[in-house]
Amino acid sequence: MIRTVLSLVITLFLVSGCTTNQKKKNERKVDVIAHISKAQKLKGTTWYYDIAKGNCADTIHFISADSLRTHLGEPMDDHLGNYFIKNDTVFVSIKGGLYDDEFPIGSRHRVKPYDFKLLFSDSNLMNLNKTRTYSKKIK
Repeated sequence: MIRTVLSLVITLFLVSGCTTNQKKKNERKVDVIAHISKAQKLKGTTWYYDIAKGNCADTIHFISADSLRTHLGEPMDDHLGNYFIKNDTVFVSIKGGLYDDEFPIGSRHRVKPYDFKLLFSDSNLMNLNKTRTYSKKIK
């Protein structure tokens, strides 16, 4: 009798553990699918922040599902980097400038790596490090 009850308890414990593990795996799959979906929404889009009423703008161009290029309104001020999305936040890591090779190593004109975060919605990207909200550029 004790053997039967013990077998039943062990079986229930294993089954409930498998169900919990399967739920966690499914949750991870949903996170990955959501990340891919949001990254695909950003891929190929350009977002802008108007600095001087149409004369100068910062832009963020999402080149692929994980790389981007920013332009900070000045000539030759293009930065290249990578990004990933977690929930509604875009984590950006700038690796350097597009024109860094044209300046000597150690030059103040070379872009130093930096990171920033953007809060993502369908129509806006809010820079969480600055008080700027980028709007989606419609072509």
